[in-house]
Amino acid sequence: MRAIYLILSRELFVRVKTKQFWILSILGPVLMSAFIAVPIIITKMDDSTQTIWVQDDAQLWKQKLPSKEKLLLIPAPLKGQALIDSLAQDENLGLLTVTAEVFGKDPGKGLKFTSQSPMSIKVQDYLTENISKTVEDKKLEENGVSRAKLDSMKTPEFSIQSVKPEGSSQSSEKAFGLASIGSMLMYFFILIYGMQVLRGVSEEKSNRIMEVLISSVQPFQLMMGKILGIAATALLQFLIWIGLTMIVITLVLPAFLGDAATGSAAAPDAMSPDALSAMADVPGFLLVFFFYFIFGFLIYAALFAAIGSAVDQEQDAQQLTFPVTIPIIIAFVLAQTAVAQPHSATAFWSSMIPLTAPVVMMARFAYDAVAPWELALSMVTMVLSFVFFTYISARIYRIGVLMYGKKVTLKEIARWAFKK
Repeated sequence: MRAIYLILSRELFVRVKTKQFWILSILGPVLMSAFIAVPIIITKMDDSTQTIWVQDDAQLWKQKLPSKEKLLLIPAPLKGQALIDSLAQDENLGLLTVTAEVFGKDPGKGLKFTSQSPMSIKVQDYLTENISKTVEDKKLEENGVSRAKLDSMKTPEFSIQSVKPEGSSQSSEKAFGLASIGSMLMYFFILIYGMQVLRGVSEEKSNRIMEVLISSVQPFQLMMGKILGIAATALLQFLIWIGLTMIVITLVLPAFLGDAATGSAAAPDAMSPDALSAMADVPGFLLVFFFYFIFGFLIYAALFAAIGSAVDQEQDAQQLTFPVTIPIIIAFVLAQTAVAQPHSATAFWSSMIPLTAPVVMMARFAYDAVAPWELALSMVTMVLSFVFFTYISARIYRIGVLMYGKKVTLKEIARWAFKK
């Protein structure tokens, strides 16, 4: 145990002391914040106003054209060739022509936009919504129905409240955000840091450092120390990411960007503070997340370490890592099914299989769709699978770390696992 602890400590402190570790630890939350803040900043900096001339032959807008901030609609001041020449000379100028066909079965036939550059999607959405409402108001007026009376008869937007049998409420939106965040983080961290284990083992082997280490410790102790050390590094970096991201999203962005930072346009639902606070709605989510993060990583890290010990260079490991990376990719795909149908048979069985459970279980647990016995069974399976895969990987590792100058195949690696 002391040898494993010493190797673990070395792996952890060597990696934590590097500039790369701290750059990535800070860069992750910075990129997340930039993803949220940059669109808002660009919108604020863009103070240009688009001008559109309107030729309203249908008399759609009798009183006032529907201008808004950064979009100016004015009656066309020119006609004929002078109008065409003006549009040809100014690429920021456009002409919206409205004919009586806008009141027909296909309103689009009564609308035409002329300009050197196409209308932006944002402007088009605004105008089509306004024109649709204005045409509807005209038709209501012709039939003696007021807009106020029609609005009073409309059913307001609503959502179905989810409650448990004992009466506590659930939020489908928060569960979706939590499931997306949990499964995505699990997928990326296991894959990224699993590959770090492979690179670390193959680099030490190619540099002949492995021969010196093997003379002092057993291959199993070396493998476990390396896996646990990188696992501790991954966990530390993950906690730094979560902490800094929460601070930036909840404190820094609102201070610099004001109310816009918390608006719907600021960030996707899965990244918003409301979605992150959904962890409080699912008791034990963080504990379950860390359990599956640790054991999921340990299982995959053991497999990556075995592959890393069998190759001399990282380039040689590409074809050997394919069978190991396929289950984690499949797990990410199955997690999407679990989000849509957390109680389905596919979601259940994929949350029990050790190679897919870490990712899929996050999606199911976020929806509170896991019975206590299912969670217990899955956890026991994860622990037993870790012991099994570690045993198999250790048998491969003890032969592979001292094997040089030979390209091995998956068949040969499998033979090492059961060689006495």
